[in-house]
Amino acid sequence: MGEATKCSECGKPLKDQEFDAPRYRTGDEGSPDDALCDDCFDESGLEFVCCLCRNWEHEAYQDRIGDLLVIAEYVYGATTGLYRITAHPYYGGSLIGSQRIFVGAVERIGDVPPGVDTDGCPCGHCCRNCRDALMESAVVDRRQ
Repeated sequence: MGEATKCSECGKPLKDQEFDAPRYRTGDEGSPDDALCDDCFDESGLEFVCCLCRNWEHEAYQDRIGDLLVIAEYVYGATTGLYRITAHPYYGGSLIGSQRIFVGAVERIGDVPPGVDTDGCPCGHCCRNCRDALMESAVVDRRQ
């Protein structure tokens, strides 16, 4: 695979910092055909990486009621698992130290799905495609 040299959206050549660490429309390991310059990336609304498929997703789908949260490591207030956000706010904490999950604002619906990568954070969010697939799969405990 070749290296990205220009933005797939506007066609402008990538700047040095964009060339050294390109951001792709399709996630962390995109193809050169999907590289975006910083301006087009910011305009795209692609703001977070899904902790399952590693594709970028719009921030609007990160923490709406009904969206999914994966707690992969200990967080005060919740055990590890797959959660549906049921109210806001669902997390909080101090500027320094750990975050906490508000128990009444999330509903545990299953175990941590295989292949989760939260980039070293205790929690991660799922994109719409992975959310829909998880809700249809056996990963979700329908007895709860």
